[in-house]
Amino acid sequence: MQLLDMGTGGGKLLKKFNHPAKNTQVTEAWEPNIKLLKQTLAIEGVRVIENEHEADIPVADNSLDMITNSHAAFDAELVKQKLKQNGLFITQQVGALNNYSLSRYLDHNYQIAYPDNTLFNTVMTFEKLGFEIIYFA
Repeated sequence: MQLLDMGTGGGKLLKKFNHPAKNTQVTEAWEPNIKLLKQTLAIEGVRVIENEHEADIPVADNSLDMITNSHAAFDAELVKQKLKQNGLFITQQVGALNNYSLSRYLDHNYQIAYPDNTLFNTVMTFEKLGFEIIYFA
């Protein structure tokens, strides 16, 4: 299986997957993490891809069996384009309403930065692209 971990950070979570390095690629946009990944994951054989924008996936279309993404930005259409048929996209995201009450308590003028970034909207987008949603909460 070809795996891509988007916005892998320092690679700590990815290492827990124990996926074969030769079949693993990661993207990262933050320079300090890129330097770290080149000294750790790249040495082990993982392909480290520097990207300017977090949602970029600079790999061949239909080349990935699985894309994981803890909290990085993503473009659902691009994810579909890069996955093989029946490929998996596994993500954990923070939505527009995350900590809304706390934010309003601390700042009465608080405005949601990305109000359309909700679980409902994301699920609808993926379903319209033909994805089967296995689990969401």
